[in-house]
Amino acid sequence: MQAKRVAFLQSNDRAGLAGGSGVVRRSDGADVAVDTQVLRMLVALADQGFTFHVSSVIGGHTKNVSGSGNVSRHWDGHAADFNVINGVDIDTGGAAAKPHTVRFMQALNALRGTDLAPRQVICSGNGRVDPDVLRLQIGVSGVVSGHTNHVHVGY
Repeated sequence: MQAKRVAFLQSNDRAGLAGGSGVVRRSDGADVAVDTQVLRMLVALADQGFTFHVSSVIGGHTKNVSGSGNVSRHWDGHAADFNVINGVDIDTGGAAAKPHTVRFMQALNALRGTDLAPRQVICSGNGRVDPDVLRLQIGVSGVVSGHTNHVHVGY
């Protein structure tokens, strides 16, 4: 991965991933190896020409999914969140962010049928719910609270 294509916003994600070990220190002090599918997906997206900010792999994420008792896919290194694609913030970019978000999600959908097929692709829109973006989700149907400001990809 070219460093200029990918930015890790959480310091512990950056230390483990940009530093090359693939192991990230979680908030409870445990060292967690990031799922190789997550790592390979990051490379695949960068190789397709996308630039992006990874807002969270393990860093900055709580154990449980907000508002539920479910353990987050992030907690054990099986997910990544993206908040900026091709230099445009998903949340505040408005209409300018939509084509980047859609292309990014289409690229993730194109991984179906391969060993990089994600179990989850979740994004409800760009700062607001958008039916075009909702149609590209994988593993969920409808609006998922808190997902209009980033794309979540889980394995």
